[in-house]
Parts: sequence; structure tokens; C-alpha cells
Amino acid sequence: MSKIGPLLGHDLARMNELRNIKDQMDATFKFFEATDKIPTPSELQKKYEDRLNGTIPQRPEPEPKKERKPKALDFFEVYDKFIKESGEKNAWTTATYAKMETMRRDLIAFKKNLKFSDLTESTLAEFVAYFRDVKRLRTPRKKKGDREEYDHDDIIGLKNSSIEKKLRFLRWFLNWATEKGYNTNMAYKSFKPTLKTTQKKVIYLTKEEMGRIRNLRLSEAQAYLDPIRDVFLLCCFSGLRHSDANNLRKSDIKGDHIEVTTVKTATVYLSN
Repeated sequence: MSKIGPLLGHDLARMNELRNIKDQMDATFKFFEATDKIPTPSELQKKYEDRLNGTIPQRPEPEPKKERKPKALDFFEVYDKFIKESGEKNAWTTATYAKMETMRRDLIAFKKNLKFSDLTESTLAEFVAYFRDVKRLRTPRKKKGDREEYDHDDIIGLKNSSIEKKLRFLRWFLNWATEKGYNTNMAYKSFKPTLKTTQKKVIYLTKEEMGRIRNLRLSEAQAYLDPIRDVFLLCCFSGLRHSDANNLRKSDIKGDHIEVTTVKTATVYLSN
């Protein structure tokens, strides 16, 4: 009976030692769980031994989350953004939207994966050549006599005046993209191709010709043309576009002049 006491004391000490080992191992696992890391066997052993020796490992500071940079927009995504923002800001007409959409198709046809960095002077020169020698017209300019076929010049290539308009649209977009920080390629600013154009002949009616239209007697069958003639003469004498004459209201007449906001340019127009 005298040996029972020491044996029980030894067992209790061993149980306490095992309990301590388990507690330290649990704490070590919790440490790695808190750091969201799966340890290697050597890392686990080291942290465990540190705890047995009384060294409590410090929880590492979490690494700061890296800010994700927004995905860079490609050329045509920026172009779409330009159409949306500029169109809303400047109240584009349907015709302006159509022209800019046509320009987008032209750019894709020229180079499908176009980048801002591609627009060097040599590439811009190729773009001009595309309009002049490659772009196929939707409708031929004219027929050759009674033949149904068309000559090459009738179905291929824009006139210089049309090419100049296309380049103005492109510069408009690139200026916007540069201001917004999307474009850093300035080659387009110095690109000035020689596009000779002939001055358009201004065709107009003389006062005598307008008088003949005004005084022309129409038959009963042609009476429906009277309002059309009136609107035509109004446009001739006032300088209003047909779209603006069509929107004209009695309230736009201010004494001895007409004051309207034009449909095409959204500017105030005065006509005596």
C-alpha cells in the first residue's frame, strides 16, 4: 500500500504532461488556422516546440490587400465610351450618331485589333489609302451609260473631301481620348496629308426664278403642291433648313424676325 501513493502521483504528472502537450499542439494548429495557412511539417514542429519552451508566437500582420487595377479598355471600348458620353453631353442628332457608327465600322474594317499605339503617321497614311483605294462604296456613284456594270472608280474609294471629313471625325475622337487619359500617342496631331479638293459650286435660285415659282398657277390636281411650294420658298428667303422650317412654331416669330434653335447644330438662329 505504501507504493500506491507515489505511483498515483507519477500517473497524474504524466497525464498533466500529456494534457499540456495536447493543449500546446491545439494552440499551434489554431495559430496556423488564424493565419489561414497550411503549415509544412517543419513549420508545425518549430511553432509547437516554441510553445513548449514558453515562446508564444506572434500572429503575423495580414498582408494588405492589393488594389485591383481596373481593366484597361481597348481602342473600340474607348470609342464606344466616347460616343455615349459625347453624344449625351452634346445632344447629338441621329445623323451624328450614324456618322460616328459608320466611322467605327471603317476603323474595324481597316484593322480589327487596332490600338492607340498603332496610330503612327505611317499607319494613318495607310488609313487614308484604305479610304481612297480599298473602301467599297455602298452604292456606285453613277452608271456607265446603259450598262449595269460599274467602273472600278465608281465602286471603290472615297473622294478627298469625304476622306477629310473622316479624318476630322477621327481627330475629334482622339482629342477626347487624349484629354481623358486613354491615349498618349500624339502622332495624329502632326499628321496632315495633302487632300486636294475642288471648291463646290454654289447653286442657288435667282430672285427672278423664285418669283416664277411663286407665281406659277397650279391646276386643281396639283393643289396639294401649294404648301410644299410655300415651305420651299420660306426656306429660300429665310435660309432655314427644311428640318428647322418643319419645326417652326408661331411663337418663334418675334416681331420682324424669326428665332429658332436649329435641329442640326442646336444653336440659336435669327432670320429677318
